[in-house]
Amino acid sequence: MNAGKPAFPVNPPDSTILVIEDNRDDQEMIVRQLKKSGVNEKVMCVSDGTDAMELIRAGAQKLSRVCAIFLDLSLPGVNGLLLLQAIRANVETSLLPVFIMTGSTDPKDESESTRLGATSFIPKQLLSLPSYRTKIAELFRAPDISDEPSVPPN
Repeated sequence: MNAGKPAFPVNPPDSTILVIEDNRDDQEMIVRQLKKSGVNEKVMCVSDGTDAMELIRAGAQKLSRVCAIFLDLSLPGVNGLLLLQAIRANVETSLLPVFIMTGSTDPKDESESTRLGATSFIPKQLLSLPSYRTKIAELFRAPDISDEPSVPPN
């Protein structure tokens, strides 16, 4: 990545982040961390892998406003790795950033996610750390949310 350049293009005001997560508490935690990161996009949650696969197969018809996907690996119906494959195989979704959010500590999950084209792999237990909120803010070009006060330019 070039210094000073954003990771992703500016998202239109009506863009949406898709969270594919079966646990309601984890959905709420992800949404809360996005808001704390200064990310203002709408959030759509899907809690079943089969429902998520239908959305992905529908492509632009259902996902035209989606600017990023947060994806759990352990889902009912279709698992997250199969969904990631489908996202990357669909020309309409292949370029979307996909952040794997999982409670798994198996290194194979991270290596397989990376091999399949995941943008980032973030263990859920680390999501609430300020360093991860800063990373999310930077990825979405949100304002700096560090705990240090900002100094106005001279």
